[in-house]
Amino acid sequence: MGERRVPSGVEQAAVRQAISDHLPCELGLRGQLWTRGQVSELTAKLYRARITEPGVGKYLRRWGLLFQRHDKNRGRAEPEAVRTWLEETWPAIRATAKAKNGEALFADQVGSVLIRSPVAPGARKAAPRSCAAPAIGSP
Repeated sequence: MGERRVPSGVEQAAVRQAISDHLPCELGLRGQLWTRGQVSELTAKLYRARITEPGVGKYLRRWGLLFQRHDKNRGRAEPEAVRTWLEETWPAIRATAKAKNGEALFADQVGSVLIRSPVAPGARKAAPRSCAAPAIGSP
């Protein structure tokens, strides 16, 4: 376990850039979404500086990053927001994907593909950004 110390400004910038540009699994950590624990593991791995999870939260706020999780107590979806998504937002996303010869992918908290939206037969498909094995039935 690394010692508890404050990472230098250069080290902080490197960690911030790493979590902005990479999935945890791309840097030898478990999972596909960043957690405070994984940021702490990354600083220990790179700089032998172990930061507590509350300390990581302070750094994230300072760096302008905010990790959020789904609010389990939110209740029911707002009907107008659902209508806007279905009638405006989703068609715009689908059109953008089609224009770029791509496809729209949805993922859950661990990055598993839930829904694929085919664009056109034979269209070039970009691989989802993932460190995991392809989902069953993926091309």
